[in-house]
Amino acid sequence: MALYEDESRASGDVKQLAQEHLSKIETKIADLQAMRDTLTELVQCCAGDNRPDCPILKDLSGHSPD
Repeated sequence: MALYEDESRASGDVKQLAQEHLSKIETKIADLQAMRDTLTELVQCCAGDNRPDCPILKDLSGHSPD
């Protein structure tokens, strides 16, 4: 809003700020997609039965699934 009220600001400044915000958003989206892909793979590896062995918990704890 400060840029909107500043009549002496250049449109290039606004564009640069918008590009910085866009870059941060794109980084967050990429991070979320990577998390989704990892979780999807872990869910597919989990038998979902009564056994205590859980590849999801093993991965989250830093141990590789067997």
